[in-house]
Amino acid sequence: MSQIDGALDRLQVDWKVLQSEWAQCRGEWRDAVADQFEQEYWNQWESMMPQMLGFLTELDDLLNRIPQQTSLEE
Repeated sequence: MSQIDGALDRLQVDWKVLQSEWAQCRGEWRDAVADQFEQEYWNQWESMMPQMLGFLTELDDLLNRIPQQTSLEE
């Protein structure tokens, strides 16, 4: 397991926890400030996280292939 793979696993778990916590918080926090926070911050995170997790997965796959490719070239 690479360091990126370990960090990716932790990030995925932590993101799911944060989503759950936000859903619980949002169920109780119902005012204009909550709406503003959701629009300015939360919605951006929600849209960016899947893409970022995908990029990290691709980077990890690429880094894992490098040693194989270099040993084939020798």
